[in-house]
Order: sequence, then structure tokens, then C-alpha cells
Amino acid sequence: MLLAAKHQDDGMALTHTKGELGLGSSCLGSHDVIARSIDRPIELRCVKGRVWLTEEGCLDDILLDAGDIFTTERRGRLVVQALESEACLNVRLLDRTPRFGDALRRWLDRLVHS
Repeated sequence: MLLAAKHQDDGMALTHTKGELGLGSSCLGSHDVIARSIDRPIELRCVKGRVWLTEEGCLDDILLDAGDIFTTERRGRLVVQALESEACLNVRLLDRTPRFGDALRRWLDRLVHS
């Protein structure tokens, strides 16, 4: 499946015509896609439904179900797609860059749940 997103005039940031991934709560309809350039670490908490996401430069695809949390690890584009009829996220800006221990815990968690 190809993900459709619109390039902004600068050619760098991506947005979806139905919404923006901003701080606070964002909801997506079935198979809606939101893409955004990220310049600081953020925490994404899936509060409803299921979402697929990927970060620029990361080979892993991430699936979040309601209750799951993901912290961005790098700057660049972040793409999020709803995989059910509706998915809602809480987005929170982090004041720190992710630490090695945080990344190790996420990696181990993914390894255990694979």
C-alpha cells in the first residue's frame, strides 16, 4: 500500500489534508495518514485504535495499539497511519533527547513481544 501525503512548498515537511500531528490529541479516520518533520523528541501515546508509524532513517515499522507509547529517537520525517476505523493519539513534547537506556528498554520490549 502506498501512503499518500502532500509536500509543502519547501519540499521538506509533509502534511495530510485532513489534519496535522500537533501537540495534544490528534484523531485519524480509517487509513488516514499524517506526516510531519520532527526536530525534537516527542512521545506518542495511542489512546484508541491502532496506528502504524515510521521514522525517517529507521528501518523498523512500529505498530501501536491503545495504551502503547512510542518516543521518537531522531530528527526527520515521522509518518503515522490509522489502521482501524479511528485511531487517536496524545502527542507530548519531550524536554530531553532520548537516553541510551530508554532506547535499550524499547529494543528489549520489541524483542520480547516479537
